[in-house]
Amino acid sequence: MSTPDASSSTPPTPASMPRHITRCSRRRPVRHSPDHWVVVETLSDDDTASVIIDGIYQRDFANLNRVAIATSAAIARRLHPLVRRCTRHGRLEHDDIALPSETSLRIYATPIFGPNDHVYGVGLCIDTPPYSPPTPPAIGAVEWNRKTGTATVSAAVYQLLELTSNQTCCHTTLSDVMRQFDRWDDRDGFLALFDPSVPTDRWTGTAATRLHTGIRRHLYIAARSSHTTGTIRALVCGLSTAGTTPSADCISAALRGIRLASDQAVGIIDLRSGLIHEWVDASHGGLLCHSPHTPKIHPDDAPVVAEACIRLLTETTTATEVLRIGRHDDWVTASTRWTLICQDNRPQALLEITVIPQQANDSSGNNCRP
Repeated sequence: MSTPDASSSTPPTPASMPRHITRCSRRRPVRHSPDHWVVVETLSDDDTASVIIDGIYQRDFANLNRVAIATSAAIARRLHPLVRRCTRHGRLEHDDIALPSETSLRIYATPIFGPNDHVYGVGLCIDTPPYSPPTPPAIGAVEWNRKTGTATVSAAVYQLLELTSNQTCCHTTLSDVMRQFDRWDDRDGFLALFDPSVPTDRWTGTAATRLHTGIRRHLYIAARSSHTTGTIRALVCGLSTAGTTPSADCISAALRGIRLASDQAVGIIDLRSGLIHEWVDASHGGLLCHSPHTPKIHPDDAPVVAEACIRLLTETTTATEVLRIGRHDDWVTASTRWTLICQDNRPQALLEITVIPQQANDSSGNNCRP
C-alpha cells in the first residue's frame, strides 16, 4: 500500500505532521507615553482607591487593575502597592519593572494634595529610559463641611479657575466655589451629596467655567461624601479634550445678572440640605458689594431656616421669615421672602433678603433679635 503524496486529497494524520515547532515572531514592546496620566482618587479615609481619569477618558470610580497602562500582569500588580506608598509618604514614588522582552519601565506615582497637606489622589504614568520625572497635570482639591457648606480649597483650584490667591489653601463657601461654574451636566447630583436624607456617597460630573481670556475651560469633578467625618472631598481635573458642552444654566445666569439695592441680596437655596448655593455676584451691588464674602445666616437662626424649608417642601409655595444676616463682622436683621421655584428631585427656592433699617428694629422691638 503506497503512502499518499502531497498532492493527495487524503487529510493528514498526526504521524504525518511536522515534528518541529515553528517559532512565533517576537512581539514588539508596547510604547508607554509619559503624557498618558492615570488619576486615582484616595478621597476616603480607608485604603480605597479608584480611577477617575485614564488618559483622555473620564472614569466613574473604575478598577485600577484595568487602566490602559496596565499592559501586563507585572505592571498591574505593582499599581495598588505603589498608590498606597505614595499616599502614606506624601511624596513622589516609583517602581522599576524588567520585562521579559528585555526592556525596562518605570512607574511614577505623584501625590495630589488636598487641604491640610492630605493626599487626595495619586497621578500615575509610565516612562521608558532615559527616565525623567514627569510634570503632573494641574489637579485641584476641595473639602466641604457637609452641614454648613464651608469649603477649604487647594491652590491648584485657584489656578484652574484663574482666581487670585497666594495661599496653599483657602477657606471659602459652597456658593463662592459654585459661582465660578456657568455650566453643569448634573448640578442636582452634586447637591445630593449634601442632602442628609439620602445615602448618596459619591458623584462624578463635568462643569465648565469661562476664563478671563474668554476661553471656556472644562473640568471633571469626582467627589465622595463621608458620613463619618461630615465632609465632602473632591478632585477637580482640567480636561484637555472636552466632550459635549453642558447646557447653560439659565436660572443661574439670570440670577447673576440681577442688579440690587445696597440693602438687598438674592440667592437660591436647596431645600433638602438647607444650603444656599447661589448668590448674586458682588459686582452687581447688593449686600455682596460691601463684603468680599457672601452673606451668612446667624447660626442661632438655623432652626428658622430648617422650618421654612420643611414648610416649602410640604405645605406652601411661599414663606416669610426674619433672620440675622452677617455682613462684614456684624449682624443685621433682615426680612426674607422664600419662593418655591421647582419641585423636582431637588426642590429649590428663591431667597430674597432685605435689610430692615435700624430705626425700624428699634421702634418695633420684636424684629431685632439679640
